[in-house]
Amino acid sequence: MLKEDLKHITTECLRDKNHISVRAANCCRRIGLKNFFEIVSYFEYNGSFLKNRIRIRNAGQKTCEELDELCVNVIPKIKKEKQYIEIEDVLEVMNELTEPEQAMLLSFANLITKSENIIKEKKRIYEKYCTDDFSFVIDFYEKNGHLPMFWILEQCIVNDKSREIEILTSIFNIIRNKQILSLKEIAEKYDLSCERARQIRNDVFRKTFEIRDKDIEDPNPDKKKYKKDNDLNLIRYGQLLQNKRDWSYIAERLPETHISQKSFAIKEYLKKERCNLSTEFAFHIVAYLLRDNFSLLGGFKTVRKDKFLKNAFLIRKDFSDIFDFEKFIKEFTNLIVGNKKEYSLDIAEFLSNSACWISGIELNKIDDIVSIVNDILLQEINLYSTPDGLIIIPAMRKTLTPLPKKKSLLDVVYEILRQNGNPMHLDEIFIEFKKILPDHKYTEATRLRSWLQRHEAISFRNRKSVYTLKEWKHVKSGTIRDAIIEFLSEKDLPQTANAITEYVLQYFSETNIESVKVTMRCDTIKRFSFFNAGRLFGLVGKEYPPEYKETKRQ
Repeated sequence: MLKEDLKHITTECLRDKNHISVRAANCCRRIGLKNFFEIVSYFEYNGSFLKNRIRIRNAGQKTCEELDELCVNVIPKIKKEKQYIEIEDVLEVMNELTEPEQAMLLSFANLITKSENIIKEKKRIYEKYCTDDFSFVIDFYEKNGHLPMFWILEQCIVNDKSREIEILTSIFNIIRNKQILSLKEIAEKYDLSCERARQIRNDVFRKTFEIRDKDIEDPNPDKKKYKKDNDLNLIRYGQLLQNKRDWSYIAERLPETHISQKSFAIKEYLKKERCNLSTEFAFHIVAYLLRDNFSLLGGFKTVRKDKFLKNAFLIRKDFSDIFDFEKFIKEFTNLIVGNKKEYSLDIAEFLSNSACWISGIELNKIDDIVSIVNDILLQEINLYSTPDGLIIIPAMRKTLTPLPKKKSLLDVVYEILRQNGNPMHLDEIFIEFKKILPDHKYTEATRLRSWLQRHEAISFRNRKSVYTLKEWKHVKSGTIRDAIIEFLSEKDLPQTANAITEYVLQYFSETNIESVKVTMRCDTIKRFSFFNAGRLFGLVGKEYPPEYKETKRQ
């Protein structure tokens, strides 16, 4: 029996069968140890419960010694090389399990006697997708308990030399750092018309990665002859995505309401699997896999129109079935276009009176709808929600789409920043702007503010009316909150406020530790988690060792 099967013996089961005391069970739950596997893993990681009892509330010496003894009795029976446990060894420790519990454990022992058997079966299924050495998949599975499915999908794509897949990956941002070509360039490369290149791209995408209700049936080459080899290849992509059990790990870290393509979890999966798929494409794959429970807003487009949103969002159907988010975004942008005076909008009150409720307002879900809408507005048009739930609507937002690629006021501002070489305050930018365009109708610097955030190459610096260029490597753009998220995303353990502040001060010398704490605690999107009574900070959705006890947000 595999060591991982100890997950099926809960802490409550150990308590009820008198293998541990009630106090020991309560102490385990306080530090998040829900089953026998996590108890043993904690012991192995820390060396002893007794040595770490100061971290466990209400855990005395006797309780810790009791847990240490439980683990010491089991660990010698684990064969380290295979991570393999004889079922009799477990039943010797669990001699008072109920018959259904024993039957469950025996079932696991009969189905999977050694880890090699699992690898052998997975290799049979997936080796055809990977021409590279399969050892990475084996090592990854033994370490993480699941396959690197994004990596396998990437191998399937990069090893497919068909013209159709090459066209798809050359036009859509599917593989990171791969040169993206226009339809015209693709057409010239393959001696096609632009329209034919577009048709091939759309046809391949629809047959492989577009969300659909019906799964692809298994092909049988002995009974059905395919006109093209690529027809069979496209079906294999569909089959790869339909092995839902092997993709199930994706759903483990999803939030209760929605997730965007910029999600830390998506990037973390790709990084962990050493995968070069773009986050945009990986997000679309997640949308495909979870189509039964989530609705996709945005994403790749195969129709002849501009992308409606810059980013994509997965929204649980509990909310997308009752509120039309696409209709809301269109109506909201039309509402603020041409606004001539800055004002504050109570978004909760606004949504309460919205016509986007599909079958009438549901008051018990409005807070969740507000959270989703706030995130969309933040990522799409940089509208921030204040701690009071208000959104500041700026003046003179004549359009929410990028300006045409011709000489414009934004291009002039870009050149001003580029030539200066360093961030500039809005007032400084305006002085130089009027030198170049003295007859322009704008007579004050604030008129430029709402336009600057729309230029794809210009960014702000900590919302202090200071603007910079995204291409500059010597300057940190964004906010203090962005810097905090960047720092925590690179750390495997929760961090102290001092460590976080030390990092932030490298880029934002005007801040201090109290400001950093307030930034994390007042984050309306709730991207930060707190540990050890609020003394340590992490990211929501990121996994940390069980000895770090999460503190509930007040």
